Amino acid sequence: MIYRSLSRGEGTFMNAAGKSRPNATRSDRRQAVVRRRREQEYATRRAHATESRRRVRRRRLLAGVGIVVALLLVGGGVALVLHERNKPDLALKASKIASKAKEQKIVSPPLAYHVTYRVQTAGDDNPIYEDVIVRRPFDMRYRLSNDATFAKPLYDLVITKNNRTERNDGVPETAENATPVLLSYGTRFDATLSDLISNGFFVRRERRKLLDTECTVYRTGSFIEAGKVVKATDTQHTDICISDDGLMLEEVNVASGAVSLRVTATEIVREPGLADTDFPVTTDAATLTAGGVQVVDLPRSSVPTTPYWQWAAAPEGWTFSSRQRVEVTKVVSDSTGPAATKVSWVDLYTRGADVLIVRQGAAGAEPVSVDTTNAIDTTVGDLGAAKLVVDTIGNTVVVSDVNGRFIQLFATTSASDLITVAGSLKVTTASG
Repeated sequence: MIYRSLSRGEGTFMNAAGKSRPNATRSDRRQAVVRRRREQEYATRRAHATESRRRVRRRRLLAGVGIVVALLLVGGGVALVLHERNKPDLALKASKIASKAKEQKIVSPPLAYHVTYRVQTAGDDNPIYEDVIVRRPFDMRYRLSNDATFAKPLYDLVITKNNRTERNDGVPETAENATPVLLSYGTRFDATLSDLISNGFFVRRERRKLLDTECTVYRTGSFIEAGKVVKATDTQHTDICISDDGLMLEEVNVASGAVSLRVTATEIVREPGLADTDFPVTTDAATLTAGGVQVVDLPRSSVPTTPYWQWAAAPEGWTFSSRQRVEVTKVVSDSTGPAATKVSWVDLYTRGADVLIVRQGAAGAEPVSVDTTNAIDTTVGDLGAAKLVVDTIGNTVVVSDVNGRFIQLFATTSASDLITVAGSLKVTTASG
């Protein structure tokens, strides 16, 4: 891989062929694992009799299509049914304890947790399992497996403060130097839930209970951590149940009026006493010349380039932790442009389990792509016109060009707090 998303967990990058494609989301990874498993099953059964091969081909076709919709005229209306199945149950499976939930306050979110999920996709009779291990604010491990032991994970992603490593079927594929990020599988509903509701992305519904834990159901328009949040429609929506400490217990995605995905927590361990060994980095990071990422620590008092946006002093309650220069190389020329190295600077501020990340560089040379399709227009102090991106993992402010610079701020805070803090950034000039 050449360009890699360095912050916020999602973005665009260049593959080894030099072609741009979006960074895979959680749902993409699930589908890839299911698809690979189906292909392996198909290869094993190819030696069977002709009729067996026909059945395998038919199963693969059903898996690819997922849901076959039959149109039935009913009193002048149209009924949607699953092929060879009864009308689908679109509801969550957690026990309902109240038809209308009261306003939910996320309190005492765990600093660390380990959740195992059972994932059932449309057209596949066998579930896969997800393992999400988080130690806030920097560390995360995400695995997909055919069984709940995770002895041989089909996919394994580890993100730490300084590294990102991915493995498929146990084979290390990439290891890259990195700067701190908003954890792409570590939801922060304690920081963003009110923003998701007030901007219409989440709609509160009923109250349920799973694994002896009460949770509130919200309806939204896409998979959780699909890369961006969207509003629900009558035929396309996702219902999720969030515990009072901010963990997702259950998720059901409905597409074209039928269930395409069910995700159910089977085990939750809060504050499991995680160590660095729970986030293994087992291969060396790619060098800059090989298309990797180079991260250089700088003195926090330095002003590395002109103009440079910073605070005269750390915002109240925050600690200025580090300043880094980041170089990302595109080693192949293609239709998107020539081979090049992009340079940006990253300032990290911490506040307990919260992070505030400021990335800046030459306008038009952003190494991290932030999807602003559903962003909210706002104005931020001296930065001027900006885009606010509300998400499940944190909030983001994006300024594409101010004085020839781009500015991106990522934070596990509410949108209003982030805008207030961003509004006090001031431009400075490098000495000498």
